[in-house]
Amino acid sequence: MIRYISFFILLTFVFTACKNSESSAPETEEDASLITLTKAQYQSNAFEVNRLTEEPFPTYIRTQGVIDVPPQNKAAIHAMMGGFVKNISLLVGDQVKKGQVILTLENPQFVQLQQDFLETKEQLSFLKSEYERQATLYDEKITSQKNFLKAESDYKTAVARVESLKKQLQMVGINPDNLQPGNIRSQVQLRAPISGFVSAIYISSGSYVSENEPLMEIVNNDHMHLEMQVFERDIPKLKKDQVIVFKTSETSSESYEGTVHLIGTTVNSQTRTTQVHGHIPDSIANRFAVGMFVEAQIEAESTSTAALPKEAVVEVEGNFYALLKLDTEGLQFRKVTITPGKEHNGFVEIKNANTFPASAQFLVKGAYNLIVE
Repeated sequence: MIRYISFFILLTFVFTACKNSESSAPETEEDASLITLTKAQYQSNAFEVNRLTEEPFPTYIRTQGVIDVPPQNKAAIHAMMGGFVKNISLLVGDQVKKGQVILTLENPQFVQLQQDFLETKEQLSFLKSEYERQATLYDEKITSQKNFLKAESDYKTAVARVESLKKQLQMVGINPDNLQPGNIRSQVQLRAPISGFVSAIYISSGSYVSENEPLMEIVNNDHMHLEMQVFERDIPKLKKDQVIVFKTSETSSESYEGTVHLIGTTVNSQTRTTQVHGHIPDSIANRFAVGMFVEAQIEAESTSTAALPKEAVVEVEGNFYALLKLDTEGLQFRKVTITPGKEHNGFVEIKNANTFPASAQFLVKGAYNLIVE
């Protein structure tokens, strides 16, 4: 009987010991989340603690667009009259100045146009004299009204023809004021209407170009901007001078900033979007090329919410943690789970901020090494 009692007491002791061991397991887990520093460690590593702060986090309007320039900064070069390309030495990317000769065309029609102008101009002197003579005779009742009206008509017709030929010469690049019978030429030079860079060439030396056929394109990059399309539901959120954060491709890690300059006043009936014009600072404009595709987001209205510096929130295997200060001396911290939200200006929105007391302080500098180690 004594043997059975002793065996029962032994079983009770073992069961109690196991139960105590199980109940102590959570305490070991809880202790693993504690990080204690010595005063020397705290001082030498320049740690810093602070409370949650209210920071503004904007709402973003996501959009797409292209890099472009104003219409006056683009020039399409056309031939006013057809001709053969005699000389072109430019390549795409070459810089040109306004008024610079960019190519030469040759055509017998240029010769005929100059001849017609000079002949009509010479006839004009005679017709003017005859018109004035007939006007005098008509006033003195010496000549008939018919002769006077014919002289007047011939003279005015010649004046109109001279002016017409003069304009045509100017359009093809010939100065009629300097034109003389001895300097008629079969070639004309086309000049750059604006300063900029050659962005496209559609011809080659020796090729024939017809009237109004595009020859090349010049783009001035001095005023690059963003042209974006924003859906109509986001139009009320748009304001001038809002910040635009954009990237030139999905694979690019570098982002740039611009500002909203103009907001369209109409909505496209097909796409239900309006056009937004964004300004690009001159300091970064030379990094882009006209026509580049961009992914952009416009910073709209902001809301303030509890936040921590980005450095204070550490990601470990898909989870986010921060170090909560436990004692007044700042030497003991607990690793706590954080639910992050938006990021802006170096701060992270803390969505579960209400789970911490208002007086809670966190390690805002130096948390990464302590959590990862």
